[in-house]
Amino acid sequence: SALPEELRFRGKHVLWVQEPPEPDAVRWQDLDDTFVQRVKQQTITVLLTLICVGGGGAIIAAARRRSAAVAAITIIILNSLTPIVVKQIVKFESHPDAGSMQTSLYVKMTILRWFNTAIITTIITPFTNTLTNGPDYLLQSIYAIFFAELVKTPILQVTDYMSNLKRHFFGPRIFDRRFRAEQFAGGYWTLAERMTDMTKVMFLTFYYAIVFPASFFFASGTLLLHYWTDKFCILRCWQRAPLIGTNLAKFSRFYIYPLLMLTYALTLAYNYGSFPFDMACELDTAVSEAYVMHDATATNLDGDPVSVTIEEGDPQYEFCFMNLVRYKPPAFPPLPGKVMGDRWMTDGQQRMLIILGWTLVAIFIWVGCVYVNRIVIAYIRENFFKSYKPSGKAMEHRFSDLPEIFGYVPMVKLYGSNYPALIADISTIDEGLIGWSDPLHSYDRHNMLFDVPSVRKKILQRRESLARGDPQRSGEEERGRKASIFSIVCDWPPRPPPPPTRKEDVGEDHAAAAEVDAVAEDEGI
Repeated sequence: SALPEELRFRGKHVLWVQEPPEPDAVRWQDLDDTFVQRVKQQTITVLLTLICVGGGGAIIAAARRRSAAVAAITIIILNSLTPIVVKQIVKFESHPDAGSMQTSLYVKMTILRWFNTAIITTIITPFTNTLTNGPDYLLQSIYAIFFAELVKTPILQVTDYMSNLKRHFFGPRIFDRRFRAEQFAGGYWTLAERMTDMTKVMFLTFYYAIVFPASFFFASGTLLLHYWTDKFCILRCWQRAPLIGTNLAKFSRFYIYPLLMLTYALTLAYNYGSFPFDMACELDTAVSEAYVMHDATATNLDGDPVSVTIEEGDPQYEFCFMNLVRYKPPAFPPLPGKVMGDRWMTDGQQRMLIILGWTLVAIFIWVGCVYVNRIVIAYIRENFFKSYKPSGKAMEHRFSDLPEIFGYVPMVKLYGSNYPALIADISTIDEGLIGWSDPLHSYDRHNMLFDVPSVRKKILQRRESLARGDPQRSGEEERGRKASIFSIVCDWPPRPPPPPTRKEDVGEDHAAAAEVDAVAEDEGI
């Protein structure tokens, strides 16, 4: 290694150091899993997520054949079940901290909710029904989804029916004190679920903005209402969530929001060029006399009969493909010259589409540069260049002097317990670093080491030797003595500063004391 020997750990090891997460966000039980194991787990969970996307699409398509209202209700139900399903899927994954787990939840819930809310609806709706007015067409479906999002989430969160059932029905009927206290802890919530609720509304708005401009008004009202209900529930109803740091917010800012902007630019350009969505281009010739009819009955694409009247002199129409998304060869950017837009577009529509098309290209390049910078260049910079830049400045306060900063003590959260279970010997550390305390029992009651008789015996013997003042064992002996299945935690509190021993320091102290005595005599004290 090119690193000097004096800068290496024990003279030979080059350490990889990174900023740690918050102490209560560390998932100690997953720290031993290797990178290969995590890649395998992520592959399996991604496949399960894609299966859920396909299954949800099939269910929504079946509901859409009934009516738009039934489809909207189905979408709301699937979006409500998505967090439950994704949480079960993510249990197969191992993550070093809660921020990483929340990011995985966020990505999978975003994929499912975006597909269920917007993309599936577009796929199952015929292109010519995009602007058709009626209860069974696309515009009515979009309105029903927005209205349901505006009403559903605030009602469910404010009523908090599951927490009320636990407090008033299930809790009083449980005799075990630990499980009974769990019923009164409040509803469990995740930041990933709250953020996917927000990005889902934004994605739905941007996806259908050009065909349903009222979506911006619905989105503003929905997001405002979600903000106040989330604030109320976090402060009054839900239980405390672990501190997960800024990983999820950074991921959303660097990856999700640019993708939302790209989605808006894509749908704006392609949908604007597809107007009027009827697959019919007007010709310069009039209709033939053979087609002149009054009150004739025809059948539309849905198989429903419609009344048709064709007068003499009406313009003649021919079929033309307006769906720019499925154009062959692919039309990117969607410029009028690439799709023969002069057949159905007006002059103003063609000029505007040129602006939107090149704007799409610019946004596409910008999003691509952001992704390359965050994925490729950041990796190269981190591994081959000095990328660390210190922020802030050293303060006079030491870590040991701060009362509300906790240490990294290995522990795991157990269902049905109000307190985490310790998985390390804490005999030699300051108990104030643990971050919580049980007013009724000691920490030994919550320590899993005491469930193993041999380990319990050794810990008690060690405490007795420390109480007698016996010298402590060296670090190597300590590591070999402890069972390998449990973690090791140590604390090295700083020593108090020694008293002054230099002659000049002592002389300065005597001089200062003499000056204080002289002032006291002058003032008659």
